[in-house]
Amino acid sequence: MIFVAHEQDIKDIKNGLIALDRVFNKKGVNYRVLGSVLVAAINGTPHRTLGDIDILLDESNWQQISGVLKKEGYQLVNKSSFGFNWFEAHKPNSLGFTFLLIGKFQDDYFEYVLNHILKLRIASSYLTPTKYTLFGYSFTGIPRRSVYEGLKISSLNPKRKLDRELVTKAFGGKIPTGVKLERAFNIYSFGLEIPYAYSFFSYLYNLYGGLRVIIGKKYEVWD
Repeated sequence: MIFVAHEQDIKDIKNGLIALDRVFNKKGVNYRVLGSVLVAAINGTPHRTLGDIDILLDESNWQQISGVLKKEGYQLVNKSSFGFNWFEAHKPNSLGFTFLLIGKFQDDYFEYVLNHILKLRIASSYLTPTKYTLFGYSFTGIPRRSVYEGLKISSLNPKRKLDRELVTKAFGGKIPTGVKLERAFNIYSFGLEIPYAYSFFSYLYNLYGGLRVIIGKKYEVWD
């Protein structure tokens, strides 16, 4: 079935992309777009209703970005679930922003503090700045292989299943080279790596998300 976005949805997406360009594409702002917007860019057009623009951001840019977004008319909301905290920015008639990870870019990895004991480190090669364009607006995302890897771990998410099918088709069945997710994501406690911790958590969360779908809820706890 071919998805055709409504005129208002297109306007909302374009308004979100305009804000993305105006607010984030500034010298010194270190960010990456994640999620379904990258899939839409790879596909060349929205393939389903887009809920928001997922952002990974360097913590040194947070005060600047949050302040500018407020001036742009966005309302910032701090949310949490199961001990996980994130920020959302909402504005009528515009695609919003979800800041899932606000951490620190290092030379070899991006580090996100989960709590006072655990830290998540994502290899820099997984987050190599990659340019994408949608409706003529350019933004910085992650490598195409990383997009595929992120979709692969959410096999029970109906939205991600569609995303994965479209991305695989866009790749012509040939998956780009790059680092695999299980080698790029690592959990540390007091400076020591906990082997396979992220892969194990992702496996459990995929099962949990699948169960949520079965009982009529959304896969993601933050939706």
